[in-house]
Amino acid sequence: MTLLRPAALFVALCVGCASPQPPAVEPPAAPERPAASPELSSPTADDLRCLRISDAVEVYEALPQRFAAHARPVDAETLRAQMDAMRDGRTPILPPGTDADALAASVREALRTPFLLADLPSRGLAVTQVESERTEWGWRERVLLRDPILGCIPALILRPDGDGPFPALQAQHGHGDDPDSYAKKYWGAEHVQAGRLVLLPGTRAFNSSEYEDRAARAMLANGWTMMGVRVAEHLVAFEYLRSRPDVDPDRIALIGQSGGSVAGNLTVRLEERYRGYVSDLRGTYYNEGKGFVLDETAPSLYPLQHRINDFSTSRVPVLATPYAYTDGPEPIFAFLDRVVAPR
Repeated sequence: MTLLRPAALFVALCVGCASPQPPAVEPPAAPERPAASPELSSPTADDLRCLRISDAVEVYEALPQRFAAHARPVDAETLRAQMDAMRDGRTPILPPGTDADALAASVREALRTPFLLADLPSRGLAVTQVESERTEWGWRERVLLRDPILGCIPALILRPDGDGPFPALQAQHGHGDDPDSYAKKYWGAEHVQAGRLVLLPGTRAFNSSEYEDRAARAMLANGWTMMGVRVAEHLVAFEYLRSRPDVDPDRIALIGQSGGSVAGNLTVRLEERYRGYVSDLRGTYYNEGKGFVLDETAPSLYPLQHRINDFSTSRVPVLATPYAYTDGPEPIFAFLDRVVAPR
């Protein structure tokens, strides 16, 4: 079965347009390499709809019905009081200075979503490849990761030529971005040229508007947190990277940007197998901007913010950068060359 990339689909549908497209050029054949693991399957129409991430809120709104036994409902009046207390600075904030094990336990409890984090490596992940394109610097691929609980997560993969195993970078974009825009702005091709495979998952309902608000409120009303969902999504991507035969599972780093960092700051507290982490933002775990409740809002995490943001207690090495990496790629590349250097 031949799969058309999105650009190729446009060309196929544009026959007769005023400006005809040049004939498609067949890319060079990919070098022989082992098939990705888990085994790839053929895409479905539902898989292809997964590529649209901005309004993909239904999977989150369905969780309370699917996992009602895990819910600890919070009535609207109580939740409003918690939000007002955070907004007004009346919620006590714990000082920094706890050890890594104690903080990991506190974060895990405060996420309120143990059922999302259980048995991640063994609960089964279906992978569908929908795009593969040869570039001047390597390969650009797109896959859909279907978790039985979290649903379909689209992801962009940028990889070098060859079989690997390569060191890998998991890049979590920020609000209003997507994998493609992140890769363009923040040196995706340059990471590949430095010898790294890059996985860029698409974060759903992450547009600082009504869809994110609906998802966040659905979680909070059931005593959960959207941060618990985001951390689980990060770890699904991490386990996928570890399963790929062209990735060295012991040389995977994480990088976040904006909201991707706010969630990543939690992820590395629970998953210490990351060899390094780059963060450009420390969160407060309250964000009710422009009338919308954003995903980082969590009354249970808010008191822990100073401890979470104290990277000196992290067992995963952390590079804290200015927001949007405004000091350029050099510090990031030097850090990654140290923590996940190619062998």
